[in-house]
Amino acid sequence: RGQAARWAKAVADDGGWNLRYCYHPVHDRHLPDPPFNQTDHLDDLITSCDVIVIASPTNTHLQYLQELARLFDGLIVVEKPIVASLEESEFLLENTPRSFLDRVYINHSFRVYPWVGRTHENLQARGENRAFAADFQLTHDLAYKPQYRESWRSDSETHWAGPAETLGIHLIDLIHYLFGPIESVSGRLLNLASTGSAPDTSSMLLTTQSQVCCTIHTSYAASASHYMRIAAPDFVLTYRDGILSLQERPPAKADERSHPPPDRPILKSNPDKLSDEALCHILRSLRGIVKDTPDRGIATAYQGIANVAVLGSYLKSVQQGSPYNPSEMPIYRSTIDSFG
Repeated sequence: RGQAARWAKAVADDGGWNLRYCYHPVHDRHLPDPPFNQTDHLDDLITSCDVIVIASPTNTHLQYLQELARLFDGLIVVEKPIVASLEESEFLLENTPRSFLDRVYINHSFRVYPWVGRTHENLQARGENRAFAADFQLTHDLAYKPQYRESWRSDSETHWAGPAETLGIHLIDLIHYLFGPIESVSGRLLNLASTGSAPDTSSMLLTTQSQVCCTIHTSYAASASHYMRIAAPDFVLTYRDGILSLQERPPAKADERSHPPPDRPILKSNPDKLSDEALCHILRSLRGIVKDTPDRGIATAYQGIANVAVLGSYLKSVQQGSPYNPSEMPIYRSTIDSFG
């Protein structure tokens, strides 16, 4: 079910891997029939698989990683975020061999989306004309659907940061990927729909060390939307639900009136297919890693930990009511360089 079913579909679509087992600790009648082999024994995966994907609720990730660190010598992909809290990130980094973490990758799939790749290319090509502001919005109306009430996402015990954890973490990763280290984070958590005990809406304000001011808005209590806008002195990049547009703004001349040109679409994609295509990209990347030709598009464990450190900083900021600098934490300083 859920993201695990998407991974199973991606394996079938990709064709380069064979799905050996779907692990579930308790037999689940909702899982499909063969070719899926369902097992409630983790040893079946450890002894017969080259790659294990952890697509369980976030609060179980650390438990599985600890178990696999002792017994498994293949590659591991973890659904974002890598673990559920700052404390779990610190424990993982301090108590797990580096040789194991070097084999762990995170599904921060947005960075392999075509529109993100084109955005990255535009920012790199423009050199000194750096962005000064970026706005991100990612919302779904999940909080009003019946399955939300029964989901771990609606429970504050298992989903303490709400959509900031499951949606916002993608955008934290994008800010790291596009703009570099973050020096300040603040924001609010809200429960607008009140259909569960967990927050269903979050707002973040982040400033990078390169002085890009970023906002992230995520919600399960709003209509579906996927939006990005990056502003620089001479251009604006806008992404909205499948279309990436560029507006170039030449310097105005003092002796004449000028009007900014209209947005020019530079890439179109089907937003309904992006997630499935990204999983196939990650599966191809894993084959490259096996062949010692890694793909920068796939996130490492260390990058995943740096992202969770920012999420932890956000929680500290919400609790204390003032901005927090992730660099005050040794775990962030020791992992942020992994973004290069």
